[in-house]
Amino acid sequence: MSVLLVVDGMTDLRCATPEQAAAALGAPAGAGGYLSTCPPGFAPESMPCLLTLLGVPAGEVPRTGRAYWEACAAGIPVRPEDLVLRCNLARFRDGKLVSAGAQGLSRGEARARAEGLARGLPEGFGQFFPLGGYKNLLVLRGAAPLEGRVETVPPHERPGAPWEALLPRGEAAGLLRRFAQETFARSGGEYALLPWGQSAYRPLPAFSALHGCAGGAVCRTGVAVGLARAMGLETPPLPHATADTDTSLTEKAQAAAQLAGRFPFVFVHVNGADEAAHRRNRAEKEAFLRRVGEELLRPLLRLPGRLLVCADHMTLPESGGHRAAPQPFLLYGAPPAARGVLPGGAAVELLLRGSEPRRKERETCRKQNPS
Repeated sequence: MSVLLVVDGMTDLRCATPEQAAAALGAPAGAGGYLSTCPPGFAPESMPCLLTLLGVPAGEVPRTGRAYWEACAAGIPVRPEDLVLRCNLARFRDGKLVSAGAQGLSRGEARARAEGLARGLPEGFGQFFPLGGYKNLLVLRGAAPLEGRVETVPPHERPGAPWEALLPRGEAAGLLRRFAQETFARSGGEYALLPWGQSAYRPLPAFSALHGCAGGAVCRTGVAVGLARAMGLETPPLPHATADTDTSLTEKAQAAAQLAGRFPFVFVHVNGADEAAHRRNRAEKEAFLRRVGEELLRPLLRLPGRLLVCADHMTLPESGGHRAAPQPFLLYGAPPAARGVLPGGAAVELLLRGSEPRRKERETCRKQNPS
C-alpha cells in the first residue's frame, strides 16, 4: 500500500525544508528531500504541479484545462467544444483588490452574493455555476476556439491591484469585460465577479498506463477531483469535506484507509492551508497544518506500507500568492536518508517501487534547480 498526501500550499518562507514541514505538521522525522513539482515554463499552480506529482511527463501536462476539469468534478455538463472559466467573487476597496476570495463573507453569504451579481448575464453569454463560497465557473458554449484569444489575470496573484488591471483582455474579451464591469457596478464597487483561467478540454494519460496499477483518490477541491477522475482514479464521495480549513480530515483519513484496502496507490489532497494563505492569515494556516498532522497524517502512518507527504507549491501568507520552488517531502516506511532534489514524478516511483529516478533525470532536475 502506498499513499501520496499532498497538502496544497503547505510551504512558505517559514516552512521550506523537510524539517520545517515536519515541525509544522507535528510529524515524526521521515526520509527527507525535495521534489521539483512545477514543470519548466509553467506558473506554480495546482494543476501542473499535481499532474507532475502523479507522474505525468512535462510534455503531456496541458497548458490550460483546470476550469474544464473543475466543471467535470462538479457534475456540470461540458463538451470538448465548450470554454470554461473560473470566476472569483473578489472584494475591492477604493478601486483596489482587497481579497480574491470574498474575505469577510461566510461561504453561504459569498455564494448568495455571487448568484445575485450574476443575474442578468448578457444575452447569449453563457451559463454561471456557483461552486460554493467565492468559487464559481462560467461555461461558454461552443467557445473553445476563443481560448487563445483571451488573456486573463489570476486575481490571487495580484493583491492590491487596481480594478482595471484585473479585467480580461484580448480580441475576444469584450463580453467577459462587460460581465465583470456590470457586476462591479451592481455592487457599488465593493465586489465583482472576475473571469480568469479559461480552458477547454485536454486529454490526460491514465494513471494505470503510466504506472501499471489502478488507484484511488481522496479529494474535494474541484481541480484535484477532476484530474483524478480524468486519469482513472476512483474518487469516493466526501459529504463532510469542504476544500477549506473547516473540512473533515477524519472523513478523509477513513476514506483513504478504505481505498488502501483495495488499491496499491492512494492519492490524498488537502486544500485548507492554501485557502488560509490566500486569505493572508498565517495563524489560520498554521493551525490547520497542525490539524492535518493530528487528524489525517497520524492515522495514515498507522497503515502498512509507504507514505509520502509534500506540497504542490508554496503559498505565501504575506502576499496570498503562489511561488515555485522545489518542495520538501517526508517519506515514511523507507530508510531515513536525505535524497536531495528529485523530479516531481519521483513521488509515485518512490512509493510504488522504492526507486529513485535514473541518473539522467536527476541531472536534468539539478540543472533546472541549481540551488
